[in-house]
Amino acid sequence: MAASSDTKYDKLDQTNKQVKEVTGLLKENVERVLDRGEKIDRLQERSEDLESNAINFQSSSRRLRKKMWCKNCKMNCIIAAVVFGIIAVIVIIVVCK
Repeated sequence: MAASSDTKYDKLDQTNKQVKEVTGLLKENVERVLDRGEKIDRLQERSEDLESNAINFQSSSRRLRKKMWCKNCKMNCIIAAVVFGIIAVIVIIVVCK
């Protein structure tokens, strides 16, 4: 009987070891899932920040484009006025001679 009880205890010890091993693996997997969840949360926050920055960049670039367009129009008007003035001076000089 001693041999059969030793065998039962060996099987029980083996089963306990397997249970501990599986429990350890489960804990490790749970930790990995939690870490992954945290990484996903951080990634989501970063993507939201990126979206916000993209919206801000888009609006500021539109304002800058409008500002530069206005500057360009003013410059074209000034150049046209100068050219018209030079042509007017040349015409006046030619007509007065």
